[in-house]
Amino acid sequence: MTLDLRWTDWAPLEQAYRLAPSVAGVYEVRDAGRVVYVGQAGDRRNGVSARLRAYAVGKSPDSGLAGHASTRALADPQFCVRITEAALAGAPWSVSRIAVEAYGHLGLQARSAAVADAVAAELQLIGRHDRVSLWNVR
Repeated sequence: MTLDLRWTDWAPLEQAYRLAPSVAGVYEVRDAGRVVYVGQAGDRRNGVSARLRAYAVGKSPDSGLAGHASTRALADPQFCVRITEAALAGAPWSVSRIAVEAYGHLGLQARSAAVADAVAAELQLIGRHDRVSLWNVR
């Protein structure tokens, strides 16, 4: 299967769902210009748009993407200071908020494309990238 995808423009992860198709498809997330995550979504419940929106609003704090982003952000002392300051002010962050804030802190961007066989497309895309750099491949 040769992929001929029509990608959306790259956008901050928190906003990428607005550009994403509401059908089955694939998405890539990049950090500092390097793709670090490849994912797919079926067409039920608004497809790729819904998947990316779930990340944007913190509904997937236990996902692989959220876990890796949170872990990387928590390695930055300045990010930890923000969390601590919020807690000391009486407004501790939830796990969902930490994930959403981590995406912005890291400057993650996403793009997406519609494709009927999203599972096969995801596997092919994973094969195109440096597997060591991908957060969802171990």
